[in-house]
Amino acid sequence: MAITDLHSEPDPNKPGKTRLLPKDARRGKRWQADWTTSTGKRERARFDIKADAEAYQAEQLRLKSRGVTVDSRAAQKTLVSDLWKLFRVRLVTVGAAGRSPASARTLQKYDRVYRGYIEPRWGASPVAAVRYADVSEWIVNLEAVSGGAATVSTRHEVSGIFQTLMKHAVREDLLSTNPAYNAAGESDYKPRATTAKDHVYLTMPQLLALAARTPGYESLILTAGLCGLRWGEITALQVQDVTLGKRPELIVRRAYEDLAGKLSLKTTKNGKDRRVPLPHLIADIIAPLVTDRPADAHVWNSPRGAVLRHSGFTKRNLANAVAAAAADAAKTKETFPELTFHDLRHTAVSLAITEGANVKVVQRIAGHHSAALTLDTYAGLFDDDLHDSAARLNAGLGRHLENYRHLFVT
Repeated sequence: MAITDLHSEPDPNKPGKTRLLPKDARRGKRWQADWTTSTGKRERARFDIKADAEAYQAEQLRLKSRGVTVDSRAAQKTLVSDLWKLFRVRLVTVGAAGRSPASARTLQKYDRVYRGYIEPRWGASPVAAVRYADVSEWIVNLEAVSGGAATVSTRHEVSGIFQTLMKHAVREDLLSTNPAYNAAGESDYKPRATTAKDHVYLTMPQLLALAARTPGYESLILTAGLCGLRWGEITALQVQDVTLGKRPELIVRRAYEDLAGKLSLKTTKNGKDRRVPLPHLIADIIAPLVTDRPADAHVWNSPRGAVLRHSGFTKRNLANAVAAAAADAAKTKETFPELTFHDLRHTAVSLAITEGANVKVVQRIAGHHSAALTLDTYAGLFDDDLHDSAARLNAGLGRHLENYRHLFVT
């Protein structure tokens, strides 16, 4: 491997020495790294600064020693805008993580971030030219599309998507490592995500009070607060998805997605159907809504028979119900929390845990792809279980300790 000064030529008057070419003969980048890959292929890359060429050469030597092969020439020719086109195909077909195609909402988010932030800065840059220091400086000084400094949440979102995009360059064998991370695999420029709104958990009496104050939709409130369906899932629920009888349950197969006011019917968030147990008392309340009705009819509709809209329901129904429930609570000097419809989902998880449901049941109610995610999301709710578990162990120990007490020396 060699570093060549392309702006020099042998000096005929000084054997073994070089001299700069005339200014009009100097073309393009000055320094060229020339090497042979582990597969025997000759590669070249040009740089303005000698130090960059030397650093690149050292990296190629390191990769060669490990038997790693990347197409550096392609990385020089492939612009970040070209990489984006490849990556977007992946989003549409298998998603960023390769598990399932990205939803329309996720695609909308990635497109928005790319067009607004990534393309203006990096679109015309070769993939090989992306450096950690430059990424760091870009994110730290990021400006919002509307002007002014970008918020912490925007910088967190943009840096996360850019890291995922550059990971695709590694996947495509254009780069050996992700340049959005430093050598230690860190990204100290990426701010921590802003803390989300605290979850609201209703007690059973509060849930019943809220349902009683939502005329016409009492069963919807109770179902959301006890079964944990998301808004898009509960409004897409059809008669054929409700099973009554000895073991009543809901089958969550689909969900509505609202993009810019336009509804579209999609699969569930993780792309899988899930069966959610339905309490018998709620099943009895729902029964009149599903008996002798078409299989594809929605369980709940608007007064005009249309699909329920989140904004309209929140404004006309939920907000009034919360206000009425709060007024009722104030009469007895109690309080009633402000909440969103999504907090009914949190309530369902909380009530299930309170009643002793194991984490796998809670996972099914929440519709998470793993119990680990359920534990991470609702870790605080399991704190009391630690003490309850110790109390149950203490009781079990007490029942049997007398038979073994003589073995212990006090």
